[in-house]
Amino acid sequence: MAAQEKINISEIVDNSELTPFHWTLIFLSGLCLIMDGFDVQAMGYVAPVLIREWGVPNSALGPVFSAALVGVLFGQALLSRVIPYHPARPFFDALVRPFLKPFQRIIPLVGGVDLSPFALLLILQVVLMVPVAYLEKSAGALLWLTTGA
Repeated sequence: MAAQEKINISEIVDNSELTPFHWTLIFLSGLCLIMDGFDVQAMGYVAPVLIREWGVPNSALGPVFSAALVGVLFGQALLSRVIPYHPARPFFDALVRPFLKPFQRIIPLVGGVDLSPFALLLILQVVLMVPVAYLEKSAGALLWLTTGA
C-alpha cells in the first residue's frame, strides 16, 4: 500500500478563487444579517403605536424586546457543550469570563451545561428595573410639563 499524501486544507482554501457560488453565499449571509436586525427595528416602530392605541404600559413590552437576548443566552448555554471547540469561542469566552466567573464559582454545571449566564441575566434584569422605572417616571413627568397632557 502506497503512502498517502497529506492534504493541507488551509493552503487549498487560501489559494482558491472565489466562484459565483461563494459570492452567492456571501450575499445570502449578508442578507441574513440584515434581516436579523429587522425584528428589533420593527419593534422600535410598532411599540409607540401599541402603547398609544392599545394603552399597553411600557413595562409590558420589556419581555418582547428582551426575547432575542434571552434566545442568544439559551443558545450560548446549550451550545457551550455542543461546539466547545469553535474558533470564535475563545474570543467570546474572554469577553464574558469576568462577568460569569463569580457565578460559575457558585453554580455547578447541570448535565454539562453552564447555567451561570442565566443567573447573570436575572441579576442584570433586576438591577436595570430601578433606573428604567425612574427614567420612565421622569419622562412621563417631563412630558406632562411640556404638553400639559
